Amino acid sequence: MARRDEEIRNALERYQRASRVSTSGPVAPATTKRKRKPKNALPTENQEQRAVVKVLRDHQIPFIHVPNEGKRNRVSGWNLKMLGLSAGFPDLICFQSPPKFPNSKGLVIEMKRAKKSASRVSPEQKKWLKTLEQHGYICMVAWGAAEAIAKLEELGYLTP
Repeated sequence: MARRDEEIRNALERYQRASRVSTSGPVAPATTKRKRKPKNALPTENQEQRAVVKVLRDHQIPFIHVPNEGKRNRVSGWNLKMLGLSAGFPDLICFQSPPKFPNSKGLVIEMKRAKKSASRVSPEQKKWLKTLEQHGYICMVAWGAAEAIAKLEELGYLTP
């Protein structure tokens, strides 16, 4: 029995030594390098919207984002549709009337990437923007955070 245990121990040691030393020359690392984004990479719509949300929160402007994006399974999609979720609904709704336009109900922003060729406004989004405009909201498609923030300044939401 002791001899069998010794053979097993020796076999394990040989195995461990063999796995530490490569006999076939240099071996490529097991993990591959992740590709880096170029420094001038265009921000995503999500990143653009986060910048606008930060400004809205910093200035305590009441707003909401309806999480309309993303893929869902059929049951979740059906359930959300039954609860009132609608395709194309804008990204941000500011409930406070713009100081420079007190007769409007608020501001509706559909966020897009800064480069116009990188995203498009869907027919459903256009329909929602038109409908909300008819109901007294100021509606805009913001091509990047800078454009949305400039509009907030123009409407008087942001004070220097």
